[in-house]
Amino acid sequence: MLAFLLRPWRLILTNTGLIRASVSHTIVSRYRGSWIGLLWPFMLPLLMIGVFSFVFIYVMPLKWISTADSEISFPLFLFSGMIVFTLFAEVINQSPQLVMMNTNLVKKVVFPLEMLNVSNTLTALVFFLANLLVLLVFVWFQTGSVSLRILLYLPFVLPFALFLIGASWFISSLSVYIRDLVHVVGVVVSALMFLSPVFYPLDSAAEIVRSIQFLNPIAILIESLRAFLFDTSYNLLKAFVLMNLYGLVVFYLGFYWFQRLKGGFADVL
Repeated sequence: MLAFLLRPWRLILTNTGLIRASVSHTIVSRYRGSWIGLLWPFMLPLLMIGVFSFVFIYVMPLKWISTADSEISFPLFLFSGMIVFTLFAEVINQSPQLVMMNTNLVKKVVFPLEMLNVSNTLTALVFFLANLLVLLVFVWFQTGSVSLRILLYLPFVLPFALFLIGASWFISSLSVYIRDLVHVVGVVVSALMFLSPVFYPLDSAAEIVRSIQFLNPIAILIESLRAFLFDTSYNLLKAFVLMNLYGLVVFYLGFYWFQRLKGGFADVL
């Protein structure tokens, strides 16, 4: 049992250089040839906040959800939910194709396939942190300060990353055998965007929705971020415990599932 619990961590530590190189290559190649290059991870959230601000201040002003006196409160509130959901969606939407798009690694090379999912998640995490940095800058402009307690948010993000890696292992390995899963995943991700408190505060949802949101890791991470930034009421201790529970359980179950299925990848692909 202990050997199994340590195995994924040993695998990750052994391939740290490979993971780092893969993440760097993915980020650099994504913006290769563009005029402003690696400034895009910071420009895109700036443009997104600009669009949100224009739409929800001038085109379709909404006051009912404001978390502060400033008009920009709602765009920032919305953006805080979007960056968390984007992290989730980017990892999960790419998961069905991870193994199938690297058949050469399955058939011809002795390669730790599990690291494809780890690299994919860490790449998405880098962009999430860039988005979070831009969000903090805007919050600082709006309020005049950002509390250092935002650093306490990082222990919430790490188990969520484990959750994403485990879910990605499960989806990518199953997709090798069930090709239709790629379409199902897209529908599920779209549904979760509306079932999670991305566009609305949790306390404005129906009671039955609020009562089950602790079952949704996306909701936990969104509401935790808003609690740290906007001082919204939220049970952070309960959220922290549940996030770590979900992260570790899904991480190990996903790893076990991937190990069981990967032996047949070469035959199917």
